[in-house]
Amino acid sequence: THDVTLWRARFAPGAAHARHTHDVGEAFFVVSGRGAAGTGDKEYEVAAGSGLYVPPGAVHWFRNPDETEPVEIIGVYAPAGSLQESGYRYVGEITDEYRQV
Repeated sequence: THDVTLWRARFAPGAAHARHTHDVGEAFFVVSGRGAAGTGDKEYEVAAGSGLYVPPGAVHWFRNPDETEPVEIIGVYAPAGSLQESGYRYVGEITDEYRQV
């Protein structure tokens, strides 16, 4: 088994990763652009240089509300050797009630 999964994602304008949970912690860093990161029932604006930690079991999501610029993020799941090992669970779409940015 492996202890950490490193990942990279690029969100085109308007792209999103729906509300979900993991059994393990997740940390990520915004490399470029501006995005919207949500946890629980709150959403926050994040920009290049922002780092976030999501504890195990917390409902969270990420989206790019910008209409022209992409957002790039890198992150880790730990301890987990893959997305599957992280215990990923889809919770639901990002409805208007969660879009606060």
